[in-house]
Amino acid sequence: MSLLQDQSAEYFVAFLAGIKSVLPMEEVLNLKQQDFYFDDGEVKLFNKITNEDGRTTMVYWGAMLDELNMYREWLEAHDLFDACKTTANMFPELEASRNQPLSFKKFDEIVAKTGDQIGAPFCADCAQRIGAYELYQQTNQSVEALMTVLDLPCEENALDFIGEEVTLL
Repeated sequence: MSLLQDQSAEYFVAFLAGIKSVLPMEEVLNLKQQDFYFDDGEVKLFNKITNEDGRTTMVYWGAMLDELNMYREWLEAHDLFDACKTTANMFPELEASRNQPLSFKKFDEIVAKTGDQIGAPFCADCAQRIGAYELYQQTNQSVEALMTVLDLPCEENALDFIGEEVTLL
């Protein structure tokens, strides 16, 4: 079991959400419970996430359905689940006020320790790249899908972002 799982369910689920959504971790940590769950607690398989800049990303949460169901149970056990409220943070800061999202700094520290533990010291820096590469592979290497999700203007930038060699014809 990793340190990420040992610390609490929220760190583990936040890390997975970063990888699966391809959203920057700062945006993931500010998501609300309504971004993941319906009012009755059922997981939303798809959801549109709009960031502060107005950019919209379609996210598929179904890839982490089991983890989100377990996380809802964890939130309920800690009396933190209330998907009916638009202000209910998905990843609340447990040591501070419950109305504050988990800080990026604290999350980054936990992920960095986990990365060291598993031999991947730059783990915290690459969650978005991992998710983007996973999307690229799942879409039969569709550069267009990658460009759309990452909001990048050209193929070279998208491929460079995930570490693929760019070959110009």
